[in-house]
Amino acid sequence: MSIERWRHNIVLGRDISAEVVYKGYLFPIGLHCALIKITERRFQRVEGRSGPVAVLRQRMFLPVGNPTKHFPAFQQPDEGRRLPFPGSHRGHHADT
Repeated sequence: MSIERWRHNIVLGRDISAEVVYKGYLFPIGLHCALIKITERRFQRVEGRSGPVAVLRQRMFLPVGNPTKHFPAFQQPDEGRRLPFPGSHRGHHADT
């Protein structure tokens, strides 16, 4: 994977938030997608501590660029004959 974008916010030597976007493909279909990793500092109560503690929370997302792929694709081995779905494939979009 290669890094497409990196955004990092630091205040007084503490990480506040970081967002890293990696570009890649979904295997074996070959749909273009990105892995977005967001790290944020959040305050929460922890047992055994008198006050809130600043912890780092991380979330990850996989958005798909164009969910439709036509086969055989460019430079695909054996002209795509080994794939179980001929013609074209449409990925499903789910919001979470």
